[in-house]
Amino acid sequence: IQIPPKCEACSGLLRPDVVWFGESLDEKVLHRIYQCLQVVEVMLIVGTSAIVQPAASFGLVAKKAGAFVAEINRSETPQSSLFDVSIQRKAGELLPELVKRVDG
Repeated sequence: IQIPPKCEACSGLLRPDVVWFGESLDEKVLHRIYQCLQVVEVMLIVGTSAIVQPAASFGLVAKKAGAFVAEINRSETPQSSLFDVSIQRKAGELLPELVKRVDG
């Protein structure tokens, strides 16, 4: 595997499957996200400012639909008090600890 990945035909960098700042999400993808948010039982929100829309609304939508929502972030966000749990720690440190506990 080549890092970063390059096109075999032109050797240009391949575009990652992300949305860059200022770009819109694909409407079909966004519709599917909102469908999933209506049925999710647990949602982890990790490493975000909770400011950039529409992603900033996803946790609130899931919470309103009945999900348990946990935020893991280095600092509080404008939405921290609205979730079931808000933990202020580095995700790179906390998440491996959580995985170890789940794996037993």
